[in-house]
Amino acid sequence: MSSTRISACPCCKSDKFNIFFSSSQCKSISTWQEFFYGSSDFIGDIYACSSCNYRFINTIRDHYERFYKEQILADSSSLDVFRRSYFQKVKGRLLTQFSEVPSNPSILDIGCAKGLWMELWQDKGEVFGSEYSVECIKSLKQKNITVLNQAEIKERKFDVISLFDVLEHIEDPYAYLKQVVESLLPGGLLVLGIPDMGKIMARILGHRYYLVCPMHFSYFERKSIRFLMERLFEPESIIIEKSPIMNADLRGISRWISFMPEIPDKLNFPVPIPYRASLLCFAKKS
Repeated sequence: MSSTRISACPCCKSDKFNIFFSSSQCKSISTWQEFFYGSSDFIGDIYACSSCNYRFINTIRDHYERFYKEQILADSSSLDVFRRSYFQKVKGRLLTQFSEVPSNPSILDIGCAKGLWMELWQDKGEVFGSEYSVECIKSLKQKNITVLNQAEIKERKFDVISLFDVLEHIEDPYAYLKQVVESLLPGGLLVLGIPDMGKIMARILGHRYYLVCPMHFSYFERKSIRFLMERLFEPESIIIEKSPIMNADLRGISRWISFMPEIPDKLNFPVPIPYRASLLCFAKKS
């Protein structure tokens, strides 16, 4: 087997890997659309840990950061309503599971996009965001949400740090999360939302599953994310569960699937799924 870019699994530390997918005719990536929404045709190889089934793209494209800066945000007003509803449910779960969250918490949302999650906390907490996209940063500033760079994050401590749909974009999730946890106050909470590659449809479709795309460097399922979280937190402080069931409209889903044409209004019916086919993870720092 050819060499891998990592010597040990970041989740369970195993050094045994299998080839999950490999292509000798990998397409080149030249636009942010191909990076964000391209299929596995744009991926050279994916390896899987033989122990916990964590998967990772082995060949990372150079200078991929530029695609985040080049991304142009489409009109997402209808999707924003959907996302706000999702975040309301996540906030409810967080406050139910961890009643000791301060009444005026300091919250950092990494990869915060337009700040929909932080809008829910602005009236009762101090909110901060971290974001690559130039367009998103403009939107955040208009909402009076403070955007921090990496150096500024290291200078602060937070009650809650959230990463929704972020960890799958990271080359080394353990090293990355270890740094994130250092920015939590004692008793602080980490909130993760990640795609669940253990779902039946993901297993059936394999590398053709819609979430297998060039922008996702890491792929998790319940077992692998449990191993990863237990490297950073006490096992009893970790909660892993399915994301809230939401009615996603077919039009929104179709945008992810191989550049499907726009769904007409009469066919744009709701589809009840766990939000973005995801898992939610909560963990409390000791």
